[in-house]
Amino acid sequence: MGADSYTIELDLSGQNCLVLGGGSVAFRKLKKLYAAGASLEVISLDFSSEMQGFLDSSRVKYSRRSYQKEDLQYKFLVITATSDHKLNSRVGRQAREAGILVNVVDNPELSNFNLLAAFTSGLLKIAVSTSGASPALAASIKNRLAREFGPAYAGYLKFLDKLRPLIIAEMPEEKRRNLLRKLGDAEMEELLEDGKLEEALKAARSIIPPRLLQQYPGAFSLEKGEFNE
Repeated sequence: MGADSYTIELDLSGQNCLVLGGGSVAFRKLKKLYAAGASLEVISLDFSSEMQGFLDSSRVKYSRRSYQKEDLQYKFLVITATSDHKLNSRVGRQAREAGILVNVVDNPELSNFNLLAAFTSGLLKIAVSTSGASPALAASIKNRLAREFGPAYAGYLKFLDKLRPLIIAEMPEEKRRNLLRKLGDAEMEELLEDGKLEEALKAARSIIPPRLLQQYPGAFSLEKGEFNE
């Protein structure tokens, strides 16, 4: 995959996903899919003790056997992370032919999607890609960004998430655009960068029409940066 690939965010809740492999790489991929709410199946001849413990405790469906082409049936997404390069390539080709999203960990050219180095803080999600050139560097950049974008951003986004539907519903388009632009402009971002959530919230409230604030769902504590709903 090249730099011109199309970056999206997938909702995997309840989607049938398959992970092939029982080692550390497969385990990392499995945990991310599990956290995303995917309906999971894992197939491998062997599982690491750590992965086996996770499979047992999480009640994820798994089979200790060889892969068969029929395992791709009804799958939305497949990650093949076995130690067998030929098997990974075969699964990649078969999945692509079947129109399935597939990530081949040791063959990016057979993959039709890549996993980005990402971190989440509340509603803020930042993902980094080096287009497969250096996953280690992508992870390093991600860690630096995670330090730079502190908890003030998450608190402010939580505030905006509750308010935005009211702005959209109650304000005419031009005024709505101007207000939303001000709520996310460089001055607000500078306050958040300095960790000044309370000041950012006060600045936001000063430019929001009072009638919208009166409709605001839930009380918000400026001191604690928390909702009480």
